[in-house]
Amino acid sequence: MKKFLMCIYCVVLIVVVPIFLAACNNTQSPKSTEGQPTEKEQVYSKWDVNRDGSVNVLDVSELLNIKAYYEAGTATEDQIARGDVNENGSVTQSDVDALYEYLANH
Repeated sequence: MKKFLMCIYCVVLIVVVPIFLAACNNTQSPKSTEGQPTEKEQVYSKWDVNRDGSVNVLDVSELLNIKAYYEAGTATEDQIARGDVNENGSVTQSDVDALYEYLANH
């Protein structure tokens, strides 16, 4: 019985304690994010108009909304920057056409 208890004690020391210590260390110090972009600094493709990480029909919908705001004179600087996919300084039908062409080829 004494040998059995010694084996249990060894298993606890060898297996359980390191796992417990590793778990404690992970909760005390989060992983470093140094050098990684923050959510606000995330880099998106110029084609990802709605900034969801994917280029799809939802970007066309967002671009059409931004184009309407631009034509009404109510678009924000951020919206203009996102909607100007052909980078000519304005949001027009040519931006929509460029996005359609991009989606057709990718």
